[in-house]
Amino acid sequence: MYGEEFLRKAKTMGLLKRVMFGSDQMYWPNGIEDSIKQLESFDFLTEQEKRNIFYNNASRFLGLDEDEVNLHHSN
Repeated sequence: MYGEEFLRKAKTMGLLKRVMFGSDQMYWPNGIEDSIKQLESFDFLTEQEKRNIFYNNASRFLGLDEDEVNLHHSN
């Protein structure tokens, strides 16, 4: 699979801190849910790496402050 191969290469090259999960898919029903499940199933990624891909990398890229991050995690 392309996504798995990409993530394996990104990890090998030390680039996972630059990878963000995208959720703009609107064509296939359940596409986002399936993508999340697939990423969650990758045992070569640590739980921290998955959290980074799903949220932390985008948070850092967008320059969110600690208060805003805490607000997102409180919901």
